Formats: sequence, C-alpha cells, structure tokens
Amino acid sequence: MCVGKKIVPMNMHTLQVGINMINLYDIKYANLPMSERENPIVLKFLKNNPSRVRYRGKSIPGVYNRAPHHCIKEFATSFTIYPR
Repeated sequence: MCVGKKIVPMNMHTLQVGINMINLYDIKYANLPMSERENPIVLKFLKNNPSRVRYRGKSIPGVYNRAPHHCIKEFATSFTIYPR
C-alpha cells in the first residue's frame, strides 16, 4: 500500500476493527502470512463467506517434499482466500 511516496506494508493488525466488511478476496490480501490465519478478522470472514483457502509454501529438504500442485497447512508459509 502506498501513502504518498512511502510504501507501507499491508498488515492485518493495522486494519481497524470497526470496519464492517473487509473483502479478503481482493488481490491485495493474497499470500497472507500464516501468522494471520487465526486472526479474528480472517476467521469472521471465512465464517460469513463461502470460501476456499489455498496454502502456499516451498519444500523443506529432509522434512517435507511438496508435490507441485499443492502444499499442506502444516508446512505452508502463506495462504490466499478464494471465493467458493
């Protein structure tokens, strides 16, 4: 997100709690860090909107050999919410 000429990183914690509807389908909320997965805003959005959550991450040598078409939640580094 740009404010003037300064780039401000998007963070779920900076969102105001008073906002009634945040559209987490928007492209600016793609690849959210896994630390935000249990955020109350995200949980409320998922409860009120039919959605699919897709997890993203890389293989971890010796621990997790990721298949090319998916990543499991346990080893994911980010996630994106898509409409169902």
